[in-house]
This record gives sequence, structure tokens and C-alpha cells, in this order.
Amino acid sequence: MSTNFASTITELRKRKGISQKVAANELGISQALLSHYENGIRECGLDFVLRVSNYYGVSCDYLLGNSNSSVSFDMVENIDDIPQDAEMCINTLYRASVLLGAKFYKNNKNGEKMQGIYALEAYFMILKGVESGYIPKNWVGSNIPSKTQMQFLQVLSNSMLDEIEKNTRPYKFQEIPLCIKTITNWANEFLNSSLAELIV
Repeated sequence: MSTNFASTITELRKRKGISQKVAANELGISQALLSHYENGIRECGLDFVLRVSNYYGVSCDYLLGNSNSSVSFDMVENIDDIPQDAEMCINTLYRASVLLGAKFYKNNKNGEKMQGIYALEAYFMILKGVESGYIPKNWVGSNIPSKTQMQFLQVLSNSMLDEIEKNTRPYKFQEIPLCIKTITNWANEFLNSSLAELIV
């Protein structure tokens, strides 16, 4: 196993803001062994790679240096829950997006519409990032849309959602994936608190 793995698991732990002791305990190994893995002194087995992948919510390809993307965007219809899916974080959103994309991509027309919706939402975020100074201006080129054009794009995005074709054989029941439950709970709480602020 390359030193890539060692530096990647170290970086993931630091990004999560936890100590070696905490990570080792939650991964079911000793702190000394985790230290050896993180420093490239010892190589781990594949079962540990899988455990780390699930623990940090990243793909095995990313851990092993075969992919620069920490998220696997395989279009799978079902994904196994991981503990991090209970947190409202960017990785939970990625995983939910992959799951939702897979559901809609079964229908080619719907897949194209969802791709357009995702692209427009990313574009809105890029524009807001440029406007607020978090993203360099050259990321959007010279054609920055006016407020009227932005409103038109938002209307188009909503229209694309409205045009999603109905499934002729809808699902009757399926266990709710944790990443989806986290997002819907957050959205409901956000809606309720926003409405409460309006009433006060």
C-alpha cells in the first residue's frame, strides 16, 4: 500500500477534527496501530480499508489513490447507510445526490432534466461565490448574468422540476436512506423555523 493511503487517512481524520485516539476507538483498533497506518510503518488489510471508507464516507478508490474524487458517483439505486449520513454535511449531500440521480436516471428524459437542474444549482452557487468573493471571477468568464437573467434561470430550473415524468410503477415502500432522512428533517426544521420567524 502506498504512502498515499497513510497521508489520506491522516488528512481525513484531521479534516473531521478528531484525535487518533477517538478515530482508533471508533475503527476498532488501538491508537498505536492507527499511528503505524497513518505514518506508513505498517500496511493494513482490505477489511480495514473498507472500514475506513465507511467511517469517513469516501470511496476505496480515493483511499488507495486511484481517484482524486473522495465520493464514488457510481449510479447505484441503493447505498448503505454510514454513521456520517446522520450529520448535515457536504458528504451527506453528495451521497443523497448520487442516490437521487440514480433514481431519476432510469428514465433518460428525466436524467437529462436532473442533470440540468444539478448544473444550474451549481452555477447559482458559482455566481454567488464570485459575488461574495469566495470564488475567482474568471470562473464564470465575462458573461455574468444580470439579476433578471438569474431570475429567468431560477424559473427554468423550477420548470424543469415540474416537467419530471411520473413513474408508471411508483414505489410502494422502501426504507428511507439515512442521508435522505437527514436532508428532509433539516429541510422541514428549516421551513418551520423560517415560518415561525415570519409570524413573530
